[in-house]
Amino acid sequence: MNNIPIVLHRSLQLYVCKHLGSNILMLRNMVQQQSGAVLIISLIILLLLTLIGVTAIQSSLLEEKMAANMRNRNLAFQAAESALREAVTTLCPAPLSSNHCVAVPTTIQPLTNKKITSCANGLCPYSSTVTPEFYSTSFDWVTKGIAYSGSLSNITQVPRYVIEMIAPALSGSTIVTFRVTVTAWGADTNSEVKLQIVHKIDYSGSDPAMI
Repeated sequence: MNNIPIVLHRSLQLYVCKHLGSNILMLRNMVQQQSGAVLIISLIILLLLTLIGVTAIQSSLLEEKMAANMRNRNLAFQAAESALREAVTTLCPAPLSSNHCVAVPTTIQPLTNKKITSCANGLCPYSSTVTPEFYSTSFDWVTKGIAYSGSLSNITQVPRYVIEMIAPALSGSTIVTFRVTVTAWGADTNSEVKLQIVHKIDYSGSDPAMI
C-alpha cells in the first residue's frame, strides 16, 4: 500500500517530462524554421535603409552644388554690374547731368573720331553692317577688353568690358549712342555672366533738357 503513491508520482514525472520535452523540441523546430525568414527580412530592411541613406546623401550633394552654382552666378552678376557702372563713367567721367557731358573723354575719342577699324583696348568701331567682333565666341576678352579697375573678392578674374559706338553724332547734333558689353566671372570660369546696355550721351558742353 505504501508503494502506490510512489509509482503514481514516478508515472506523473515521466508524463510531464515526455510532454515537456516534446513541446521544447517543437518550439526549437519552430525557432529554427523561422530564423531563416527573420534573416531575409532583416537583410531587406537593411537594404532599404541603405538605399534611403544613399538617396539622402545624393540629394544633399545636389543641393550643395545648386547652391554653389547660384552663389557663383550671383558673384559674376555683381561683378558685371560693377564693371558696367565703371564703363558708363568712362563715357563721361564728370557729367553735367544725367546723360550729358562737357566733352568727349580722351579714352573714347578714337571711337567718336572713327580712328579705329577693329576692337582694341576695349573700344570697338562703329559699323552699320558688320557684326561686332566681341559677339564671336573666339573674342579674347582678356587682351581686348578693358579690365575693371576696382577691387572685387571671391572671383576668379576681374570683369572686362568693351565700348562700341553704334550711332555717331548726326550733322548738327552732339548726341552719340554707345553700346557697352560686359563679361564677368564668378568663383570659377564656368560661371560667366554678360550684361549689355545702350547709352546716349550729349557732348554739347551745355546743360540741355534730359535726353
